[in-house]
This record gives sequence, structure tokens and C-alpha cells, in this order.
Amino acid sequence: MDEMVPYDNDMSVATTLFEHLTRSFDYIVNHKGPHNLPLIGRADWNDCLNLNCFSKEPGESFQTFGPSDGPVAESVFIAGMFVKYGKEYADLCDALGKTEESARARKEINDMVTAIEKDGWDGECFDRAYDAAGEKIGSKECEEGQIYIEPQGFCVLAGVGLENGMAEKALDSVKERFFGEAKNSWLTGTAAWTFMNVSQYILGVQPTLKGLSINPCVPSDFGGFNITRKYRDVTYQIKVENPYDATKPVVDVTVIMG
Repeated sequence: MDEMVPYDNDMSVATTLFEHLTRSFDYIVNHKGPHNLPLIGRADWNDCLNLNCFSKEPGESFQTFGPSDGPVAESVFIAGMFVKYGKEYADLCDALGKTEESARARKEINDMVTAIEKDGWDGECFDRAYDAAGEKIGSKECEEGQIYIEPQGFCVLAGVGLENGMAEKALDSVKERFFGEAKNSWLTGTAAWTFMNVSQYILGVQPTLKGLSINPCVPSDFGGFNITRKYRDVTYQIKVENPYDATKPVVDVTVIMG
């Protein structure tokens, strides 16, 4: 975390890697809209969701026309990401003994969860965004595009709504309103997500700041399995046995370091 890292390849303005993380965290903290949700800027992950830039003349490029930082369009998707990765930032602060920074980060995260549940929830699912006019995108109030999958996934991944039922309702809405399998399951980005989902959440071999966590969650008829995992310069040969066809937790785990 103390390694000096440049901005825009300019070492004259380099700061520590930890400072980069802090500045990234604070960018969202300092760029919120009227609902206390993150400003979307040009767009977020969805490049076409360009809610601040508008074409007024034929042939004019909506991608480059308009303000890049505002004025007020907000993204619930970014809010979910902030909560998920903000928690990881706070955990890192704890591991480094930066308790005051961790406490500050967790307060900002809790404030964001409050904003999502207050103004980013639509009754059955999470809204996608607010446009520059303050109108909802991805809401039951919309004539079309009443639900977007991105905020459902990331808000649930972040733990938003787990205790009050919002998360379960959001995933039920996804199941009800989205049909068939995704056609882009093996694009480069999706392939990486799929590998992580299978290895870290289904097989349950997940790296953490405190060590390697082994906590599988498999189908009842999955049986046992073997997996090789290199972590912090140690190669682990992991054998998971599941004689009782449990889904979670798996009964017996044997780890042999080699």
C-alpha cells in the first residue's frame, strides 16, 4: 500500500497506492446528486445510459455533447458498487490499523445504503438511475425499461436490503421479468465474472485479508471435489467431501499445503 503510483503516468505527482484508493473513495463522497446518490457523469458501466448529454441537432453526437460531471443525473448502480467496494476499502483500513479512516468510510457507506433504500428502491426492485431532470430510469413509473438488471445484482452483492427483504424482492423481480439465458456469457469481462462466481462463491475458495476462506455453497447432488489454489506464494491442495449432500455448509474440508 506504500508503493508510489503515478497519475496519468506522471511520477512527479505520484502518491501511495493507498492514497489512490482514498481519492477514489472520496470522489464518490464528494460527487453526489440531490438524492445523495452518486453522480453518473457521462455514463457509468452502461455507456449508452448517457443521462446528462443530449443531441439537439441532426447528426450531433450525444456521446460528446453536454457536461461531463453533471448536472444532477445519478446512478443507483454506482451506489451499489460504492457500498460493496467501500466495505472492502474499510476492511483494508482496519487491516492496516487505520481505524479512524475505517470508521469514516463505514459512515459514508451506511449513508449510501440509506440513500439507496430511500430513493433508489421502487417497491419491487432497485431503480437504475435518475436523469438530468430528476426523473427515474428503470422504474415502474416508466412506460418502458421498467427494470434494469445491473442495480439488482450489485445492490444485492453489496448486501443492500438483505435484512429488510428488498434484496430477495429484487432477485424475485429479476426471475419474473427477465427470460432465457444471457447471450454474452463468454465475453472477456463476463468470463472473468463467471470464473470468480464458480471458484469463489460456488466452490467457495475465496481470498480474504485474513487468509484463504473455504466455504462452499453447492447443489445438493454436487458431491465432493478437489481444487488447487495458489495464494500468497503457497499452493493449497483442497479436498472437499460432502457425503450427506449438504448445500451449505459442507461437512468436511481437508487442506494440504504443498
